Amino acid sequence: MKGLQGEDVIEYAYVEGNGEDAQFFAQPVRLGKNGVEELLSYGELSAFEQKAKDDMLATLNKDIQEGVDFMNK
Repeated sequence: MKGLQGEDVIEYAYVEGNGEDAQFFAQPVRLGKNGVEELLSYGELSAFEQKAKDDMLATLNKDIQEGVDFMNK
C-alpha cells in the first residue's frame, strides 16, 4: 500500500526477471504507484550462498518450465 501511495518501498518478490539465473527468480524489487518499478540486484553472494544457488538452479528451471508448459496448454 505504501508503494501505491508514492512511498519508496523495497521488498523481495518472485518475479519474471532478466533471465540471469532463471526466467522467474526471487529478488529485491522497488515498488511504486505502478507496482514493480525496478528489479534490483540481490548483491554479492558468499561462497556458501553461491553454491546453494548453483545447486538449486537446475531444479528451479525445470519447475518453471513445467509451470510454463502447463499454462500454455
